[in-house]
Amino acid sequence: RLRKDEALSTMWDFFERAKSPNLTGFPNSVYINEYLQALSEETEKVLKGQSTAQDAMNKVAEKVQPLADKAKK
Repeated sequence: RLRKDEALSTMWDFFERAKSPNLTGFPNSVYINEYLQALSEETEKVLKGQSTAQDAMNKVAEKVQPLADKAKK
């Protein structure tokens, strides 16, 4: 039905790819909100030229790794 709607033609490729068994979302975790927040903040810094991508990802890891370690216990 969606493939027949011409207004959604730009999404047809996505619809086909979304059928893949390899498509997954973020895993459920107690710290997912903190991870996504840190990722968003650090990505914004990179896009504004305030940080390198590597520094940003290092900061995300520094913020989130303690939460991940705590969740494992």
